[in-house]
Order: sequence, then structure tokens, then C-alpha cells
Amino acid sequence: MKYLPLYVLLLLTGAAVYAVNLPPVPAAPVNNDLISLEKKEESKTSFVEKQLIYRQIYNMAFDNISMIVDDNKLKSKTWAAVFSYRALVSEATHVFGQPITESAISGAKDLSCNIEGLGGRVIIISNYSEESMGLSQLAQLRATESELKAMKFCYSSLIVPNTPDATNKNPRFTAVTSGDYESVITTVKLPPLKIIAYFGTKFEDFPNFKANIADKISPDSSEFDPFGYNYFLLPDFQLSK
Repeated sequence: MKYLPLYVLLLLTGAAVYAVNLPPVPAAPVNNDLISLEKKEESKTSFVEKQLIYRQIYNMAFDNISMIVDDNKLKSKTWAAVFSYRALVSEATHVFGQPITESAISGAKDLSCNIEGLGGRVIIISNYSEESMGLSQLAQLRATESELKAMKFCYSSLIVPNTPDATNKNPRFTAVTSGDYESVITTVKLPPLKIIAYFGTKFEDFPNFKANIADKISPDSSEFDPFGYNYFLLPDFQLSK
């Protein structure tokens, strides 16, 4: 039996140890510009998707409203669709890293004008914003009215509560159906109207619903039957990154 020379064994052993303990391969450098670009593209896609969700709901809603008007042979200016302010106008926020002011949600202006063109009254119900708490009720009303006109909404009246801390919207719904506006503040006092559609972003935007109660009701309950027919609950997300 032949033996390998000692120096050959040492060389082979050293090579094996080196192979087992290879130096780590340096990680590829992080391309921050590429990551930033990918995130920006994702933000753009998300922004467009959110806008389209609103447009889909608005289009479906108008079809339902038209059907209700035809089926019930409702006369012009005798019926109304009620919107919470946030069902029409997005919050001031940031889009793609850029600050933006409040703006009309995609499709909202068209829906408001189509309803008025169909012979209905668009009624907008608004609460007081934290930024406007220092204003009087009338000043808050006028400021909101100016914003809506600047965004070119079509509507018949804007209603706010008579106290800054009032969040219950049922008295304002009642004012629309009864024609009695003594307990609210409004831009126009209209005669009694039949409300055939409600639009909101939370349960309190619909008659006799409260979040702490509605959350305990099964989604399959008949109490939710109006939703998708003449109650339209819109996603309450900021149209932003």
C-alpha cells in the first residue's frame, strides 16, 4: 500500500477546510431608488383602486334610485337622497407624498348632479370638524357651503346640528322628512321630502343605526336589507398613500 507524502496530505486538508469555511458572499447593495419607485407605483395603484370602489357604488346607487323613482312614480322635487359630507368629500391628507386639501371623491359630483337632474333633492348632512370648532354654527355652515360650491357639487340644502357636539343625525333626517327645521341649522328650508336613499361612511349616517348596536347584529340579519338597495355604506378610508 502506497502512502501519500505528508505535504500532499497537508495541502488536501487545507483545501478541504477552506472549502468548508468559504468567506461569506457580500449581499447585493440595496437599491433604495428602486424600492422607492416600487412603493410609489403601489401607492398609485391603491389610490386608483379606492377611487374605483367609490365610482362602482355611485353607479349602482344611481341605477337603484332611478328604479325607485320610476316604480313609485315620484314627482319632481318631492323626494331626496341624503349624503353625509364624507360620502362626497375626501379628507385633507397626502397623496404620493404630496399634501392635498379636501377634494371631491371621484364620481361624487356627477352623482349629485344626476340625482338633481332626475328631479330629486340632494341633501348634505355634516357634523362639525375639529378645525372649525372655534366658529359659530352659522359660520361653520357657510364655510362648508363655500367648499361644496367650489367643488361644484349639485345640492339643494346643507344641514348641520344646532350645537357643535351633536353627532346624532336622526333629528336632521327628521327635519328633511317633516319640513320642520327648528332644531337644526340649514342653508334652505325645504318642504317635506321623501328620502329614498342614504349615503354614508359609518352606521350613524343611516336612520336609527348606531355602531355599538349594529356591530352586535348578524350580517345576515334582515335589519341590513336596505344596504345595497337604498342605503349605501361607502369605505371610510383616506384616499391617500
